[in-house]
Amino acid sequence: MRVASKLTAVKLRLARATVLILLLAVPGAFPGAQEKNPGQQRQYDSRALSHYLDADLAMLQGEYSQAVTSYELALRYDSSSATIYLGLAEALMQLERPQRANQAGQKALQLQPDDPLVHEMLARNATAREDYQAALHHLDEWARLEPTEIDPLFRKAALQIKINKINDAIETYLLIADRDPGQVHVLPRAGELALSVGDLERAYLVYQRLHRQQPDDSRVLRTYAEICLRTERYQEALEIYEQLLASGVASTANRLQLAWLYTQGKEMESAFDVIAALLDEGHRQWEVLSTYGGVASELGNYQELARVSQLMREIYPDSTGGYTGLAIARSFRDDLKGAIAVMEEAVARFPAHTDVNYLLGRLYYDAERYKDAEGPLLGALARRPSARYIKRILASTWASLEKFRVSDSLYEVLLLSDHDDPVTLNNYAYSLADRANPSRKQLKMARKMSKRSLKLQPGNSSFLDTYGWIWYQLGRYRKARKYIAQSLEVKGDNAIVLDHCGDVYLELGDPDQAENYFQQAREIRESGQPTQVRASDE
Repeated sequence: MRVASKLTAVKLRLARATVLILLLAVPGAFPGAQEKNPGQQRQYDSRALSHYLDADLAMLQGEYSQAVTSYELALRYDSSSATIYLGLAEALMQLERPQRANQAGQKALQLQPDDPLVHEMLARNATAREDYQAALHHLDEWARLEPTEIDPLFRKAALQIKINKINDAIETYLLIADRDPGQVHVLPRAGELALSVGDLERAYLVYQRLHRQQPDDSRVLRTYAEICLRTERYQEALEIYEQLLASGVASTANRLQLAWLYTQGKEMESAFDVIAALLDEGHRQWEVLSTYGGVASELGNYQELARVSQLMREIYPDSTGGYTGLAIARSFRDDLKGAIAVMEEAVARFPAHTDVNYLLGRLYYDAERYKDAEGPLLGALARRPSARYIKRILASTWASLEKFRVSDSLYEVLLLSDHDDPVTLNNYAYSLADRANPSRKQLKMARKMSKRSLKLQPGNSSFLDTYGWIWYQLGRYRKARKYIAQSLEVKGDNAIVLDHCGDVYLELGDPDQAENYFQQAREIRESGQPTQVRASDE
């Protein structure tokens, strides 16, 4: 473990010890004699030597005032020694006199500009005086003079953090890692700093490098994967989470993230396997259950969605998720009545919840219970007045109740804010065309909107039926058959569309074919499947 202050103290003592040995071993020698001009021979005053030795002894004994006096006496007899000035500066630093210490240090620098110890002391002195630019300069000089030394870089990074130059500190830590790859804690520190200032790209580059150095470190892998997620490098994140899972060290959170990544890549079966394993192991956290339900729904596995939703209701009775999941599962399993029963219970428990009211209203609408749908939908819209999806189904509900003034008004409001909303265009067009005795003006308006919706979504089954039904109302039965038949090719189990097709064949003089479609529609209604033709955007 690197300890800067101890390292410096050791250096200074070694330097002083070397000087003392040389002084005692070489007659006439004295510190600083050859500091400026190594080849020049000169004689030194023994009185300066004596005071210097006294000062150095006082420093070792912690008598800093006495050391200052002795260093100053030594300088009276020899003012050309950087060593004496450096010693004086150290003594003054110990006495917390940084200004005077700086003056002595600058003298030492003039005499010995390439001495790393001088720059080390001046860096500490500048920091004490809060002259941080000067401190950084001297730390850079120290690092330049000792290119294999990492202590000046550690100090520089610490100072850069102190003065909030975080990006510079990150670069300094990276330089330390280049100089000494054995400093394994440096790259994680650089990554932490990058994350602390929200520099995700820098953090990614740091952890990419760290991952190359420590490819099997689970802590590195987790952080690296999280950064990849946050920078939307999903494939890279997925591979890392797969590695964690394969090595048996993936946490529950890691496995949930892996499942989510699989869903982003439309690998629903893989996502299901990951979450199913968590469920089988007994995990019952909300995130596990809700993710499992979501994936099961995407796979059309409504039996599993119903099972996990029931668990959610039992374990988390104060959450709406279990109710809505179970209702959706039942509705897709042709149990619309059961779905409504679940949501009626949910509304009784959560009367002010927007989504609960909306879903109940939607289910009532699907069951053609339009009067029942109106109240929950109005309640949902009151709590979420900007929600377009609530406005759409409410407008369709009013149209089904033949409240055309308010339904048309709401459709107009929706189109005013988005005139290219394909769902609203289709639903409004159908509402106009399906009225008793619509005027030609209404039918032309409907045809224009329906044509626009089909241009926006050419293969939409509901849109095709709407367009065909408008042609039917205009008396163009062959053209009507063309588009309604296309609708059935896309989705052949909508009772209303089948009825429309039967009506067209009656007008074309083919009652047998018409009865065939009417019979199919009756069978679907008897099975309890939803019959709406209007488009849904949920």
